[in-house]
Amino acid sequence: MSTLQESLPESVIDELPHDFRVEVANLSEEGQAQVVEAVSAAHDSGHLSDLDLEQTVSDAQSADTARENVEQLHHDQAQAVADGDLAKADDLAHQTEYELKEVQDHGGDADKQIVQTEADQAHLDWAQYHDEIAHDSGHDAAAAYASGDTAHGDTYAATAADHGTVAAQDAHAADQGGVSADHGYDAAASTGADTTVHDASAAVE
Repeated sequence: MSTLQESLPESVIDELPHDFRVEVANLSEEGQAQVVEAVSAAHDSGHLSDLDLEQTVSDAQSADTARENVEQLHHDQAQAVADGDLAKADDLAHQTEYELKEVQDHGGDADKQIVQTEADQAHLDWAQYHDEIAHDSGHDAAAAYASGDTAHGDTYAATAADHGTVAAQDAHAADQGGVSADHGYDAAASTGADTTVHDASAAVE
């Protein structure tokens, strides 16, 4: 972690108010790095006396709050994926993007994370698209089997299974590492329908 003491000469550190140094020490690693960058740039350009130290700390604190929100949103997004609630996961991914832009607006670095959350949104859009097809095909399969039309039932079931698999892959790609190793999107549970390809002899009574 880069600290003020590690980045600036002791003579410069001594010029900084004690309260400022205490507030910086209470920031997250990312927040401290943000302040170090601002102070170092001001020092190197010979304009340290012009730097608004209070605003610099305030921005870093606001960025830290947004970072904490992002961390919670990532967890909630992973849980939503695990629960099969893709719409909620997508909404959380958009909330994450907003918070990451708050980090940027207050002087923090969030470029890579924004790219990642935009990728999550794309994965979740596709996951919802394929999940809807899997859901509809699953119900079509159930209706076909119920009427004794095993051939069409098998076709619909295979379609449901294929799209369910793709939905699961896209959802997993957007689960932020998962809330635990055992969590994963269950496409079959999400469709609420039987997507198993049935044996024709077993399906006909």
